[in-house]
Amino acid sequence: MLGDAVFRAAAGAFAFAPRGTLHCFRNVLDVPSRVLVMFTPGGFEGFFFKAGLPAVEGETPPRLGTEEIERSRDAAVRYGMEVRWPEAGV
Repeated sequence: MLGDAVFRAAAGAFAFAPRGTLHCFRNVLDVPSRVLVMFTPGGFEGFFFKAGLPAVEGETPPRLGTEEIERSRDAAVRYGMEVRWPEAGV
């Protein structure tokens, strides 16, 4: 989702989200996928270090849980980000 648009991105697709644009993404496939995210200027990557956990090669990532939500909320305040959780979400 990018603003009001919802679309499927095939392998090799590119999406640009200007600062302040509501956006999200998810893997709808039954196989692992990869995404490359870039920020400019730098510095915002610290949000992910504060909010998430390191990936472990060969392991399925844990489902979103209470601890990650709390870390994300705390990190969002620090990095000036507004997080909108899904209505039916956690």
